[in-house]
Amino acid sequence: MKIAISTNDGLRMAPAFETADGFLILTIEFGEIVEEDIRWKQESGHGNNGEILSQLSDCSVIVVREISESSMQLIRNRSVDVFRTEEEIITNVIVHYLEHQYREASDHCCCP
Repeated sequence: MKIAISTNDGLRMAPAFETADGFLILTIEFGEIVEEDIRWKQESGHGNNGEILSQLSDCSVIVVREISESSMQLIRNRSVDVFRTEEEIITNVIVHYLEHQYREASDHCCCP
């Protein structure tokens, strides 16, 4: 699974999806980060959300602090989940996201 975390510097979350300069892309397998990359927006300025989402087409989750309703709808129309957080430091965001995923997985019973 790949997640995209909105950022302006690679260390902290961007205040909002629409104002992010780029996205830290993490590939997660079995709860471990196996690869990371930063994808900066291709255009100068903030570009439009369709162009931004085409850069993130291989991601299944986008992590944001704030996001407009129109951007949220556009992302969900592409079958991508949005994970909102109040955290600012990306390291903390990753820990909280992985804990959230672990809790979600443990809520599903796999026993007959």
